[in-house]
Amino acid sequence: MAPGLWERVNGELTALAAQTQSQQWWIALSGGRDSMVLLDLLHRWGQEHPEIRLQAVHVNHGLHPSASEWVLMCRSACEQRSIPLTVKTCRVQTDSGLGLEASARQARYRAFKDVLAQGDVLLLAHHANDQAETILYRLLRGSGPRGLAGMPKQRVLGSGQLVRPLLQIERELIEAWASAQALPFVDDPSNLDTRLDRNFLRSKILPVLASRWPSYVSTLLRAGALQQQAVADLNALPLATGVTCFNEPLLELSNDIQEDQLASKLHRWLTLAGHLAPSHRRLRSFAQQALTAQADRRPELRLEHYRLYRWRDSIVCAAGIDQPGTSSNTEPPGTGALPSSCVVGEDIDGPWGRMYWRLSEGASGLPRGMLLQSRYRQEGERLTPLNGRTKPYGQLCQERNVPPWWRHQLPLFTPRDSAVPLFAPALGQFAAMSDWSSGEEPLLLPFWEPPNGDSSIEPPPPNW
Repeated sequence: MAPGLWERVNGELTALAAQTQSQQWWIALSGGRDSMVLLDLLHRWGQEHPEIRLQAVHVNHGLHPSASEWVLMCRSACEQRSIPLTVKTCRVQTDSGLGLEASARQARYRAFKDVLAQGDVLLLAHHANDQAETILYRLLRGSGPRGLAGMPKQRVLGSGQLVRPLLQIERELIEAWASAQALPFVDDPSNLDTRLDRNFLRSKILPVLASRWPSYVSTLLRAGALQQQAVADLNALPLATGVTCFNEPLLELSNDIQEDQLASKLHRWLTLAGHLAPSHRRLRSFAQQALTAQADRRPELRLEHYRLYRWRDSIVCAAGIDQPGTSSNTEPPGTGALPSSCVVGEDIDGPWGRMYWRLSEGASGLPRGMLLQSRYRQEGERLTPLNGRTKPYGQLCQERNVPPWWRHQLPLFTPRDSAVPLFAPALGQFAAMSDWSSGEEPLLLPFWEPPNGDSSIEPPPPNW
């Protein structure tokens, strides 16, 4: 006799507990039948595993008049089981251009990330029929192997990991459990709106498939598993990657790469980095621009949380930095205010990284407690590096491998009563540093750590 729902889920959860060190587990509780069944099963399992702390999170999208009633139902179900519930209210961007379904999903997953501490586990109630539907839906959208692999059983999500313990469980078993246990649940009326692609597929197409091919779910899951293996084999192939001096990941370009090859590599690279990759069409369009652009051009693909740039012989994945115009006496948008003043010996933080201090072993340096101010570079400014020749600001940035989108973002640190720069992130120390010495008083030198830098790595020399 085939094992029932409890036996299969019990095995999945026990195996998960053995492979993860996390003792903080969350369940994404929508109030629908599937998540209410998972809540019930998880509660039963948790009674035998008190070392695991169970919590639930409900995301209120605010898109339905009964949303507040769903919150109350979820809260009641959790209170009956002594499971704490966190309710996250989010705003869905209906004008994002992604469509309502995708926008709501993005908002929901952002809310999930917010509650996950380091190493936490988030359990979702997607089941085998959902997986089959996803694979078919992506096939109709022209997805490649990664899309046709379906939803992963486990993946990183923010500081934790997402797990789908029901992904091999058929809907019929879940429905039977909900009925046998008389579990309350809500039916979201938006699921009946066949103007939405997934709903049309679920209500109009899949029943027809089931009437002709009753085992279509297991067939599509088997096809998805084959694609997962193909993706795993592909991921085993090395990518030529690196980082800019600001720790932004980059993908190196080979001389003979073609548009489709680059689009495929970009998708793989972004996915491995945990980003939501854009469609193949957008990636191929960007790849075409990146491979055919003149040397003085910098093709760019703007996405919600990051941007792709062609720079030199690489594609760089950068945060969404707003670039100001060429005038630089005012604060560029999107960077936050410059520190109006700072003190030698105290760390200075900004979107460009961190400046910190060490004792100078030479004659130059700054006295502890000296007041500094900062500014952006001026139009046509020329700078003189320590022990170097005076050069235009842009040329110095090129020589120090500063990406163009950072060049208007760098603060130049000067004495409190002077506009002559002493040092700057990524550019190092300037000649004016040699003017500072004060007898036997210990002097300090600035060091720079880029964003997301690893402070355990020995910093570069004072002149970078």
